[in-house]
Order: sequence, then C-alpha cells, then structure tokens
Amino acid sequence: MAGTTTPEPSKTDPKTAIDKDTAELSQKEKIFAGVLLILPCVIAIILLLGYWPDRLPDPKDGYKPLYIKEIFHVRLACIPSSFCCVDSFFAWKEGRDADSTKPDTTRQQTLDTTGKLTLDTTSVTPTPGRSAAKSYSLIDLNILLMFLVALGGFLGNMIHIATSFTAFIGSGTFNRKWILWYCVKPFTAACLALGLYFVFRAGFLNYSADAASINLYGVLTIAILAGLFTDKATLKLGEVFDVVFSIKKDGKFGDSRPDPLVPVTYKFNKITPDKLSPTDNNSIVMTGENFDTGRLSFAINDEALPADSVTVSASMISIRYKIPATQAGKKNFVLTVTDEKKTVVFTHNFETL
Repeated sequence: MAGTTTPEPSKTDPKTAIDKDTAELSQKEKIFAGVLLILPCVIAIILLLGYWPDRLPDPKDGYKPLYIKEIFHVRLACIPSSFCCVDSFFAWKEGRDADSTKPDTTRQQTLDTTGKLTLDTTSVTPTPGRSAAKSYSLIDLNILLMFLVALGGFLGNMIHIATSFTAFIGSGTFNRKWILWYCVKPFTAACLALGLYFVFRAGFLNYSADAASINLYGVLTIAILAGLFTDKATLKLGEVFDVVFSIKKDGKFGDSRPDPLVPVTYKFNKITPDKLSPTDNNSIVMTGENFDTGRLSFAINDEALPADSVTVSASMISIRYKIPATQAGKKNFVLTVTDEKKTVVFTHNFETL
C-alpha cells in the first residue's frame, strides 16, 4: 500500500539483536586484556625471584630458620638456635657516610669467633667507611615457603587462564560472562596450592615436617602444577579427605550402628532366571536399588549361602548357586534375603527345570 513503510527491527528482537556476551572484542580490548594477563605473570615471577632464599639451613649448623627479608637478597641470618625470641637483626653494612663517627647506642647483635651470639648495649663507634648498624627484618622459613607456594599456584594458574583466553579469542568463541572467572581463578589457585602444601607438610604424602628438610624446588613444582591443573589438584585433595575420613557404609548415610538412624530401603525390581537347573551351576541375578547400603544375608530353603558365592553392588546382586546334595529331589526353592536385623526384605520362589 502507498504510504506504508517497513518498521525497523526492534533492538530487543532476539533474532536481530547482537549478543553482547559473545560479541568479538575490539582491538583495544584485546590489547588491554593481554596486558592484564602479562602483568600479573611478570609480577609473580619477580616476587618469586626476589624472595627466593639463598639456601636452606643445614641442621648440622644449628641455625634458626630465619632469613633477612631483603628482596633479591633473602639470605639466612645465621642466628644460632640457642638464642630465642629474635625479631630483628642488626648488622654492619657499607654506607655512603664514610666519615660517620657518631656513637650508636642501639642494641647490637654480633657473632664472636666461637660462633656464639652476643649482644652489646654499650656505645659503639662505627669504623671508618661503615655507617651505623642497620636493622633488618626477619622472616621465618615456614612463612617464606607459604608465600612462595602461593606465588607458585598463582603463576601456574596464570599460565592456564592465559592459554584459555588466547585460545577462545583466536577461535572467536570468547564469552564475556567468563570475565569474573578469569579474575578470580588465579587467587583461588593460590589458596589451592597452599592447601595442597599443607597436605604435604602434614605427612599424608610422606614429606618431612621439618621445613629445612623440604626440597624447595619440588614444593614449588607441585605448587605451579596445582595452579595449572586446579581441577585435578582438587580431586587429589578430595581423595586425601576420603582416605582420612573414610567410614564403613552400613547405612544410607554411612551410619555404622547396628540400628541406623535412617532406615535402609531396598528395592528389588527383577530376578532371573525363573527356574533352576537341578544339575548345572545356576547364575541368579537380581536388579534394584540400595543393595550396598547395608549388610544383607542370603539363604535358599533356609540354608545360608557362602559369602564368596554372592556379589553385591548398588544396583545388582549376583549369586552363583548349585543345588547341593542336601536339597536334591526338591522341586521348589525359596530364596530369602534378610538384613542385619534378621528381617526378611525379599523372598522369591524358584522351580526346577
């Protein structure tokens, strides 16, 4: 008709509207995302290198596992273990003020020729070319290890999400709904690496409880792999939990009481065959539900069946049965299934061929 126009498609029409979640990223967004992926990786690597200890304390040296916390120069403080409650370390350090002669009355900590730690509270005059004593912060080896493990997990997961992100961008299937996952995942991976480290330290995986005896490279390798394969690491922690807290499943909820709080309900659906052979071996199969949630007993004509002739799973019971000489000549055979209370839960009548 004259004067009519075709209406423009609605912006909210699902057939014509562009899905903002699956829309391709612009060039600026890709560059920004790349920087956000690279920057945390670089920071994590720098921190790993900066806080990597020079060496682990040798138990024979008798030093406390305390390190001077100075980035890119984290070194053992060499404080004898006989001296306790040390929270700061004082040492001479070369300084620019070579002519400083002002006495320093700060509490000084030095090691004599015998290796014993002594404290001097008297006035100390610095030697030419040295500044006054500088205080260094100390960090315990256990805290240092946990920090490095968390960094390792973070770095490992950054490798994973960077690979995932670039793969989806390259294939044009990136979904913006997953942005929060990319932001949160590295931090959860760091926590997961710490959890796995605690499992190692607890001795479940045969690691020594002494921090000085730990293979630092091995621990960091596990931390990075835990971050890289978070799903598998989570499953491994689940296996450890199952081993430590495993219980005997006698009831529906693993209740080991002879009289569980929640009664077990067995469901029998089908049983085969209908008739038994009087001379050959018979294979009796029952299908149903909840067969593995309790202790079931089986008898035919009031004669208990050997335990090795019965196989029980959650949904199937298989019985290998040959009519014994004591039952020879009988035409009817009654299978009786009872629970741990000796209550009959199922019966079935067989005839012979």
